[in-house]
Amino acid sequence: MEYIDPILGIVNAVDDKTGILDVRVKTEDGTHINVEIQLLNQYNMVERTLFYWSRLSNSQLKKGQNYRNLKRTITINILNFDYIDIEKFY
Repeated sequence: MEYIDPILGIVNAVDDKTGILDVRVKTEDGTHINVEIQLLNQYNMVERTLFYWSRLSNSQLKKGQNYRNLKRTITINILNFDYIDIEKFY
């Protein structure tokens, strides 16, 4: 497993939002994993998770590469608040 720089940005887009991940690693099989830890509910977890996940996925390909080169991208959210409003979930 390799720890990777947690800053997500796009080189050609100066005005784009930059994301800073809590933990970003790449496994031996190339899977990208992001672990996010949130203590306070900012009511944006779905949007935030999708934003970070898409940046991780997008960062894997260079111009001209085939989409088949994409490796799995996994996000794990550790939350200090109830996010899913159901009694029983796994």
